[in-house]
Amino acid sequence: MGLQTFKSVLSPRSTYYDYNDRGQVTYIWGDVPYPEKREYNQFGDQTTLTTYPSGTGWYSSTWPGSTGTGDVTTWYFDEATDLLTNRTDAAGEPVKFDCKRHARPFNYPQLFVEQLDLFSQLAVQI
Repeated sequence: MGLQTFKSVLSPRSTYYDYNDRGQVTYIWGDVPYPEKREYNQFGDQTTLTTYPSGTGWYSSTWPGSTGTGDVTTWYFDEATDLLTNRTDAAGEPVKFDCKRHARPFNYPQLFVEQLDLFSQLAVQI
């Protein structure tokens, strides 16, 4: 499938990636500010993002056994429509989204969640 599993840019350290059967990133670790673990539901929507501010073994080519306690952001989707309804950040603070009246374009939740990952806020609101 051609998915990136390793990256090294003029550095003795490297960044590693792992993917699920759908080709979605499940782990990012190595020379990154905060290693990540991502989980998805049966529809392919990202439901959690765990970032690890501590832990050991991050520079190994395999995901470490001692990750420490991670900070978890959770996204919730409406069961009937699969539209994003709200998010809880690592501090437990909720953010509610009103997406129920909008049609779902192809791959909308995944794109929506990736934008939330990048900006830690609602980046696209119709």
